[in-house]
Amino acid sequence: GAPANDHPVGVNDQYYWDDQPIIKQDIQKAKDYLAAAGYADGIDVVLNTSDIGIQQEMALAFKESVAAAGINVEIATHDSSAYWEAQWMDPCCPFVTSNWGARPANAAIDVQLRGGTVWN
Repeated sequence: GAPANDHPVGVNDQYYWDDQPIIKQDIQKAKDYLAAAGYADGIDVVLNTSDIGIQQEMALAFKESVAAAGINVEIATHDSSAYWEAQWMDPCCPFVTSNWGARPANAAIDVQLRGGTVWN
């Protein structure tokens, strides 16, 4: 893999910025933000995912990358046949995995960041 740099434009996309500075993980800053938000002792979250494609691998990578900051992630894996209706965008599950990687950046961003949608 490659650093995503906190945006959905992948390295193979025509809009990828080759010279962008890569953001480095800052565990202490993450702990400071958690403390400022009232979670000085860390926070427990449930990340809902599916057995579709690389969703489980992404969930595990996220879990491992935030653990040192005190974000304790429980991964709840759901069957792909009902995931999009039963978990994704459902109030029961505010923290979910999704994969927009198959779309060109301009198409994905248009959908992801558009105002007035149920997912924003």
